[in-house]
Amino acid sequence: MEDLISIIIPVYKVEKYIYKCIDSVLNQTYKNLEIILVDDGSPDKCPEICEEYAKKDNRIKIIHKKNGGLSDARNAGLKVATGKYIGFVDSDDYIEKDMYQVLYNNIIKTNSDISIVNLKEVKENEIIENNVKDEQNTIEYTKLEGLKKLIENKIKSYAWNKLYKKEILNNIEFPVGRKMEDLAVMHKIFEKANKIVYTDKIEYYYLQRGDSILGNIDLKLTKDLFYFVTERYKYMIKKYPQLQDTLNIDRIKYIFIYHKNICLINDINTYNKTEFLNEYLFLKNNFKNYKKKIFQNLSTMSKFEYNLLYINRNLLFNYYKLKRTIKKLAKNK
Repeated sequence: MEDLISIIIPVYKVEKYIYKCIDSVLNQTYKNLEIILVDDGSPDKCPEICEEYAKKDNRIKIIHKKNGGLSDARNAGLKVATGKYIGFVDSDDYIEKDMYQVLYNNIIKTNSDISIVNLKEVKENEIIENNVKDEQNTIEYTKLEGLKKLIENKIKSYAWNKLYKKEILNNIEFPVGRKMEDLAVMHKIFEKANKIVYTDKIEYYYLQRGDSILGNIDLKLTKDLFYFVTERYKYMIKKYPQLQDTLNIDRIKYIFIYHKNICLINDINTYNKTEFLNEYLFLKNNFKNYKKKIFQNLSTMSKFEYNLLYINRNLLFNYYKLKRTIKKLAKNK
């Protein structure tokens, strides 16, 4: 008999999307599944929908809990999961019918600790074309190679397009009450793996909702992003000095993202806080060394904004201020 896979699906205010999500999991070609629906105190009809599904399929377990956020829901699911392998699906996304078969086959065939598939960002009501390619590339990585790809963002930090040996997630907790939670833990999960396998076959569909966590730039998201990236850098640079260049480039890219986000929010007080000023000094001191690599595949506009920031961080803030003024004047004509 095939090994049991536990799939944890946090559920909160996704009444519009949950049917497609759960159906895509129930229809998997890999059948030995434990499907854990974590109702995170959803105020809509999601709790009732979960109960309806549980009556139809005995592979489904339901946790009803007080609202605590995505991380808290995932942690609750991990506590009750009994599978040899663990996977996550977000309840507004959906997956190909063979996703867990592909993930499982690769993890067994290569004796890996983590198996990863490719993903596609999709809009609501988007028609998905057949994603079958003539050749599928499957690559095996050592721990260090996997960490490097993760920092380079060539492997995404998302929790959900992956299959993990259960023991890899021992003592791992997603940070409750924070955004960008995957960024906080994925390097620590990869660090526990001896081998990681990746296929470029698209199996996971990541819905781009306007009201999703990543669909909106806000101050909390930017602060959490700042905190987790800074902590990851400090953690990794001590343990893996051989990845210094990769880590420095990643840090500079995120320093640019922080600044750009705060410019978009138009929050000058946060912009001038000490922690952001200190990060800017890192960019100022290191940007020239990595400029060529950072500018690879960047748009002309992004290069222009990087240069503004490097010359003087106030130039970038005032540039966005000017853009807003021009847009407002044009709208009022």
